[in-house]
Amino acid sequence: GDEWEGQDWRGSKSLVFTVYSREPLSFEFGFNDVNEYGYIALAPQTKGTGWETLSFPMTSFQLNPFYQPPGAQKGAPLDLSRIETFNIAPKTTGKHEFKLKEVLIRK
Repeated sequence: GDEWEGQDWRGSKSLVFTVYSREPLSFEFGFNDVNEYGYIALAPQTKGTGWETLSFPMTSFQLNPFYQPPGAQKGAPLDLSRIETFNIAPKTTGKHEFKLKEVLIRK
């Protein structure tokens, strides 16, 4: 909505998501921190047996080596005080079908 101001992810320990797939799939998660630095992490691969809940530590996120927004504040440390958006992208090559039920940040 128009009044969305993001979420505070400080103190987060892990990212947890529930996904449905009929084949093993890999996913990449990404976000920009308050300094506009882009971070990415690979999630564990699904087994491809239906609904699965997977998690990975927030320490998995690293600066995106392929892209940084023009407005990124060079040299600033990771700041999770306001995350306005995040992205989830399949990394498995080819055409695939999957469903996401929920994405949670665990503190």
